[in-house]
Formats: sequence, structure tokens, C-alpha cells
Amino acid sequence: MKLYTLLSKLEDKSIISRNDLERELHISESTLRNLKSKANAIGKYHGFTIQTIRERGYHLDVWDKEKYEKFLTKENYLPTEGLDADKRVSLMLYILLQSNEYITYEYLSNLLDVSKATVIRDFKEVEKKINESNLQLEKRSGYGIRVIGNEQDIRKAFSKYVICNSAYIQPVKGYFEFIKEIDVDEVTEKFKELLKKYSLEVTDASLANIVEHILILLYRSKQKKYINQFDSYPVEPCFTEIAQQIIDWLQERYPIVIDPKEVDLLAAHISGKTFSDKMISDQKEEITDGIKDILNEIDEEFLTNTKDDELLLNALIIHVLPLINRMYHNIQLTNPLIDKVYSEYANVFLLAMRFSDLIEKKYNFKLSKDEIGYIALHFATHFERMKNSKKEQYKKILVICGTGGGSAQLLKIKLKSIFPHASVSTIAVNNMKETDYHSYDLILTTIPLEEEYKDVPVIFIKEWLDENEIARIEEIIMMRAKENQITTTIRDIWDLFHEDLFYVDGIRDYKKMLVHMGDDAIKKGYANDHFTELVLERENRFATIYKNGVAGPHPMVFEAKKDSISVAVFEKPFFWENREVRVIFLINLRKGNLYLHKEISNILLLLIEKEHLLDTIAKCKTFKQFIEELKAAVL
Repeated sequence: MKLYTLLSKLEDKSIISRNDLERELHISESTLRNLKSKANAIGKYHGFTIQTIRERGYHLDVWDKEKYEKFLTKENYLPTEGLDADKRVSLMLYILLQSNEYITYEYLSNLLDVSKATVIRDFKEVEKKINESNLQLEKRSGYGIRVIGNEQDIRKAFSKYVICNSAYIQPVKGYFEFIKEIDVDEVTEKFKELLKKYSLEVTDASLANIVEHILILLYRSKQKKYINQFDSYPVEPCFTEIAQQIIDWLQERYPIVIDPKEVDLLAAHISGKTFSDKMISDQKEEITDGIKDILNEIDEEFLTNTKDDELLLNALIIHVLPLINRMYHNIQLTNPLIDKVYSEYANVFLLAMRFSDLIEKKYNFKLSKDEIGYIALHFATHFERMKNSKKEQYKKILVICGTGGGSAQLLKIKLKSIFPHASVSTIAVNNMKETDYHSYDLILTTIPLEEEYKDVPVIFIKEWLDENEIARIEEIIMMRAKENQITTTIRDIWDLFHEDLFYVDGIRDYKKMLVHMGDDAIKKGYANDHFTELVLERENRFATIYKNGVAGPHPMVFEAKKDSISVAVFEKPFFWENREVRVIFLINLRKGNLYLHKEISNILLLLIEKEHLLDTIAKCKTFKQFIEELKAAVL
């Protein structure tokens, strides 16, 4: 970063000429002026100013040595190259929620090393997220911007955008410096000790969330930022007793004054994130029946088999019981893994959303994306168990290769990693007529088979089994909806793409483009009449625009007339609600094709992770070119 180089040059001499700086930094006069302007915008927060000495050059004036030296330390360096809009928004939220001072656009522009216009554009999304947190941005001419609002809401936003943010930058790292003074393990053990005393149980995620709340409580109390309004709802006496005991212990352990109102808020958090069978036996029975009904409805809709998984049922009961208390007190869990869950488990997230819709309808409250992410993890665990269980069903497997010989033996060895307890036989295609394929539980083939060979489950596989291909085979097995169903092959994925559903540089408005693509799919007989409406309903809940401009919208319910993916590519990306859009894959599948959705998600993830492939796809001008480039990337 040239700013640090400039400061190091100025430190060496009391005054250095403009020409010398331009030569040593390899920059022009205008770039040097801009760099000096950026340095001074940042410097007023970090104790330094670069002065212009007429006809002599530049001078570094350090007026707060402690701040300046902290700024120069390696841990405060903010890498700004390659920051996309989402990361910039995340960092701005991180800065605003920790700063007690007004922050200017100029300061953010210089800190993030982007133009002021970019900051102003990004700030629309910042303000949206702040407002979604029931907070406001106070804008004061000549001073800047700061976050204001209810202290309870500030703490929720703080947890979501500060603690769950991996950044660690100056000048707003106060919370992390504070945590170094707190023995977090000791706090955790003390809290667990009290839970045990009152026979309360807690999941690991909920325990982490409660401890996080306690730490924020301590940090904000030290800053004399107290709860200014909290509508206390009745909780069981034991929760209040635990909250009072932990706060008394904290005040004895640390020199921090905690406001008495914090007891009620902490008690509500504990009530919403712990449970006891003794206290809620009647409620548990009612919720158990409700969840069984919901799982049955999901199975009918997606052709899955979740209702018979007792482990899943118990996990969801344990999750939903305290969840209802959380909703009652307007307290929700934060989920630091949400983005990973959202992108890598897109198909499972869809199930979790349907589960949440039905829960919301029954109990009349809205779940956050973070809460739905935790439910998605329960479903993901279910499918992992089902995958392992289904693999055990295949005792005798036939592998058909085009060549046989050494490649067949290599395939056999690798397949043993997927089916360790199965008997695996390999044959070349010219020996098929001599083989009693009816005696096998599963056929894996590297070449297309005639219809007569499809009396047993068949999976088309690549000749080279890398980690991705092994994972794909496992996914297909996991998502097979019915016994003896012929599974979709990797080649069938390409049958989902259609030339009459391919668009180049279309409408540069995300929602309007989705309406155009959805209505077109309906008109051409691919989708049902409610397809566009269901897609927009899904997007209005949580937008499916992922990183690097890859979007994978889909309806809330799968009910296509004909499986298809509509594709829109934009050589020049556009922005929608501060998210870049480059490629849109509008997914339209029939009921029961959840595993296909997973395979499509894998393609989207590949494009997200490999930006050079995405660049190539986004520049395609014809459907033929698009398919060729996509196949080259995936196969």
C-alpha cells in the first residue's frame, strides 16, 4: 500500500521535496496529491498530518505518537485489493458499529482505497442493513455519519456484523482488545456450571451465542452503553436467578458496573436458548406433533423421506423448543457459518426454508436467515446419514467401462472408498451381453446404456474419479427419491439448458430480468403458471445472488412442466441492491429433483470460485458457445 511507503519516506527526513517523492514512489504529481489527501483524511483519526512546506516539499507531523504507531503496526494493515461490494459493505458496518465518533465518506473512501462515489453507492446497502436491524444512521453535515438506536438492537447488530466479521482493523478493534482482558473459558465454565445446577441443557451453538451476549454486555457496560429500553416478558424464575448470579459473579471478577436491567435481557437470552424436559413436557408434545406434520408435508412436496428419521425429528424438536421462546422475546441466534451454508447447501437450504415457512405459519413469527441456516444444518446432517445408509444397501455393484483393463481396475479401487462393504465387479462394454446384470444392486457406467439395461439403478460416471466426482456419486445416491429410480446422469445436466431460454445482455434490472425470464419459460411451456410469482417470493425472502455476480434463483416449490435452466449472461455486470450480477441461472425443476438442484449448485460454486471461468461464461454471445465453455469448465 503506497500510503505506508509514503509515510516511511517522510519519516526519514524532516522535509522531502515533491520531485524526490514522485521519483522514489514512481508516481505522478497528481497521484501524489491524491495520496497526500487520502493520508490526511485517515491521519486525523490516527494522529498524523502531512503538511506542505511552500517551495520545499512535504513534512510529516505526528501529533499523537501512540495512535500513529498503532496505525503502522502490521495487524492494522487493511488489504483492500480485490474487495468486492459485499466485503466493503461488511467492513463499513464493522467500522460504524464500533465507532463512537462520526465517520465521513472521505474517511471510508481512503481506508478502503476506493472512490467516494463507490462508497456512496455501497452505503445504500449499509443503510438497508442498518435499518433491517431497527437502527438508524444519523447524518450530520460537517461531521459525518454514525449509528443510533436502541441499545439492545445495537448489540444484535454488533454480534452479527462485528463479532462474526473476520476483519481486524484500526481504529475500531476495541472489542477484540477488550476480550483479551477477559478469561472467556472461565466465563463459559461458570455459565455451564449454573446450567447444570438448574438442570438445563443447551446446544453448542446456543452456548456460544449466550457467551457472546455476555461478552458484548461487558464491553458495552464498560463503555457505559446501557440498555435504555427492554420490554421484559415473563420467564421462568430459574432463568432470572441464573442471569443474576452470572452478573453478580462478573462484577466481582471484573471492575465493570452492570446496569440492573441487564438481568432481564440476559434471562430472556437464556430462556430462548436453553431447555428443560421437566419444564416444557406439554409444549414438547405439541411441537413434536407439529414438526411431524411439517416433515410429512415436506416429504410429499420434495419426495424426500425425512419423517422417518428419529434423529432428525429429535434434533428439530430440541432446536424449535427454545426457538419459540426466542421469537417471543425477539431474540435470534447469529450464525457465523450462514454464507457457507447458504451457498454450499443450496438444495438443503430450500428444504429448511419450506420448514421455516410452515413453522412461521403455525406460530406467526418470522425467522431470520441465520436461524434458517441452523435448521438447514439439521437437514444436511439427515442427508449425510441417509447417504451412508443407502450406500450400505448396495452389496453387489457392476462397473461398465469403455476400455476395461487397467482403467477399470483403477475405477474399482476408487469405488471401494465409496462402497467399502460392497462387492465391485468391472467389465468392458463388449461383455455386457454375457453378464447377468439383473443380479446387481447398482450399475455404474462410463458410457451410455441401452434401455434394456435399465432394470436396476444406473449412475453415469466419469472415467476419472477425482474428489468432485466421488462427491457427486454420493450426492446422487443420497438424493435418490425412490427405490429403483433411474438416476439422472451428468450428461442429463446439459439437457436442462435450452437455446430458447438463453439471453445475452438482457434487462439490467435483476427483478425485471427474472420476470422476463420466468414469463418466457411459462409462455414456452417449461414452467407452470405460478412460476414467476414463486421465484419472486423466494427472492423477496433472501436474494440468491451469490459472490462474484453469480445468481441461482429458483421458486419456493418445485413443480416444473419440463426441467430447465434459463440463463442470462452480462458481459458488463450491473448492480442490484449493491450486489453485482454477471450470470443468472434461473432453475426450474420438477417435484422430487432435489438432487439435481445440488448438482446445479455445484456448477454455480465452480463459477463463483474460479473467476476466470466466470469471465469466459459472461462473455459468451451464443448458446452454442455458452454450452461448450460450461462443459469445458465442468467436465
